[in-house]
Amino acid sequence: MKAEQIYVPDNLLNKFTDKQIKKHGRHFIAVELPDDIKRGKFGRCFDNSLITAVRSKGKYRYVEGFAYSPPMEKWVHHAWLTDELGILAYDPTWLALDVNQKEKGLNEAGFIFVGVPMDTEKIANFVLGTEYSSVFRHYKKNKKLANKIFV
Repeated sequence: MKAEQIYVPDNLLNKFTDKQIKKHGRHFIAVELPDDIKRGKFGRCFDNSLITAVRSKGKYRYVEGFAYSPPMEKWVHHAWLTDELGILAYDPTWLALDVNQKEKGLNEAGFIFVGVPMDTEKIANFVLGTEYSSVFRHYKKNKKLANKIFV
């Protein structure tokens, strides 16, 4: 499902990001982490996702976008992973707990993921070239590299 077919607020970050989300964004279905993805540190979603994508050697792709977090009751700039089909969201950063403090699926907990899958090599080059981990937040640090990601 394309991003414009579901609710995503405007002006989440900047005009560049709004344009890329509307043009290339899509909805993802959150699922449990497979055994080969380890949960990273909370608050480090961009690093957790990019490092895992690089280490997966093409099995997973980095996705940057926005996720609706029911506990925070807001949309959050976020990063996660998807596979070659680009439908599922594997989130190596967030988790949801049930009333017994057991992990439950983010989809079941009401989390919504809308983002843009990115070429791992291109996003890694952006991070290396700018020393910033989010292309949406830091695209002005190197507009040429940032624009190449969305070709």
